[in-house]
Amino acid sequence: MGTKGFPLLSPIQNMDDGYIMLVEDILGSIEVGKLADFVVIPVDYMTIPAEDIWKIEPEMTIIRGEIVYTKPVQAKK
Repeated sequence: MGTKGFPLLSPIQNMDDGYIMLVEDILGSIEVGKLADFVVIPVDYMTIPAEDIWKIEPEMTIIRGEIVYTKPVQAKK
């Protein structure tokens, strides 16, 4: 698990993309100085039924290394 209980990204999934496109110096892994597009989700989508994946609400979206969406914090009742 990553920080705040989020599952870690699969390094193999990410690194293959940069390698295949011959741009592994700027894409493919989460490192300082590299571009990063990814979504942070609160569950491991590989462990839930396929028909429930569409219900996952992203916690955060990062495009080209910049946070473009953060889920609003809801006050507890």
